[in-house]
Amino acid sequence: MSASSPAERWFSRLFYGALFCLVGLPVLLWVGWRVSVWMGSPPETPRAEIAPGVFITVEELNVPMEATGRMISVEIHLDTPGTELVFRPFDESALERGRHFRLAFADWIIRSNDYLALINGTRYYPGYRWRSYPGANVLAVESIVIDGRWSHQHEHSFMIWWDDQWRGQVELSKPPRGAVLERAVHGIGVQTVQVRDAAVGGIASSGEGELISRSFIGIDPDQNIVWLIAFENVTERSMAWHAVQQGVVHGGQVDSGSATNLLLGRKSPGWRPFPGIRNLRPVANYLAVRHRPPEET
Repeated sequence: MSASSPAERWFSRLFYGALFCLVGLPVLLWVGWRVSVWMGSPPETPRAEIAPGVFITVEELNVPMEATGRMISVEIHLDTPGTELVFRPFDESALERGRHFRLAFADWIIRSNDYLALINGTRYYPGYRWRSYPGANVLAVESIVIDGRWSHQHEHSFMIWWDDQWRGQVELSKPPRGAVLERAVHGIGVQTVQVRDAAVGGIASSGEGELISRSFIGIDPDQNIVWLIAFENVTERSMAWHAVQQGVVHGGQVDSGSATNLLLGRKSPGWRPFPGIRNLRPVANYLAVRHRPPEET
């Protein structure tokens, strides 16, 4: 048998290298992601206080065709001294390019901050998966208000917002009225208000029965409580029902599916650091919670 020529060896290396990039590398990345999801899932936990005014509940849901896998609920009592809700600020370099934020992986964000928990925020544009990479400049799709600056008046946004005393309210008309955007100090647009007055409310007509990962933000205006909730697999109606069981009075879904990320910080008691519900896409804006002793604020 004759030896292969240098050109044949070069072509063979090129062929198998390309084959690995097209098939092997995505498989390895997928396996690594699944392992990280498996290793990072928190255990079932009854409602427990992890910091003053911050409670976590983790449930394993098993309702066929409605809800499976983990639900993580973070309950934040904003009247607790030192407990703060944090919005990601607009990125100034992105604003210079006519955008709002630069994408970043949720793991990178929570590992570099003292957050107790972090959840993804609104949808972003462009939202194609192949353009969702860290550092990409993107626009928020739904309206958002951060430190009194609002992004835009999105015609299909409802809004959960807070005034200068951190009193939460919900805007049940869309688009958010100009008076609300002017008064809000912080606010986040939601696609639909699925929970209204502590009952399952508006449910979107498309994708209602789809079993996917979902992220949800809820409030109790009277008690000044905020909930950050994520589900591994849930329908829209079941998401709303479980949110009501947690105590939510008003609330709605934010970016979901492959964008759902709710991570817990390194201080989660008795757990490995940074457990949570993860997905592949990075985040644009986010909500987080931290507790700092009053003497440090």
